[in-house]
Amino acid sequence: MVAVAEVLERAVAGVEGTGRVLFSALRAQPRPVDPYARLWRAADLVREHRGDGHVAACVAAGLDPVRMGILMEVWLGYPVGEYSGTRAWPQEAADAALARLEADGLLADGAITERGRALRDGIEAATDTAQDGLLAAVGADLDEVVSALDGWSRRCVEARAFPPDVRKRAAG
Repeated sequence: MVAVAEVLERAVAGVEGTGRVLFSALRAQPRPVDPYARLWRAADLVREHRGDGHVAACVAAGLDPVRMGILMEVWLGYPVGEYSGTRAWPQEAADAALARLEADGLLADGAITERGRALRDGIEAATDTAQDGLLAAVGADLDEVVSALDGWSRRCVEARAFPPDVRKRAAG
């Protein structure tokens, strides 16, 4: 566990934080001493690095937060409101976002269109590309880190500490 935390800590310490407000704020906090807390913080930093990159990609694609959530949920195969409804946007904002996504040709009858899928796939590709520096910083340790984290994640699911649907875990 400590070895994985050290790899992730090294990686997040070596990447640029410009434009990544949540990542940079979290990285500025004191490093926990407890090994479990260190691992959690290091993994959280990786998550926030990706999250900040994802928000930037969504904003660059012209989406506001409500439309981001609705487009993401239908792209994942959820019905409108299953994920975005957990974000506590006023119903008027959700209705307006849905209407705009439909007017822009990104959704039709609550389902993603080809145009919407292309936009959302492009956002995901831009998000992935924004992680190149972090992946390079992890370097040759990537397979070992992923294997360890995957095993621990599987154990958490088996213990019912995490939901079994990976999309629900990824959605926050």
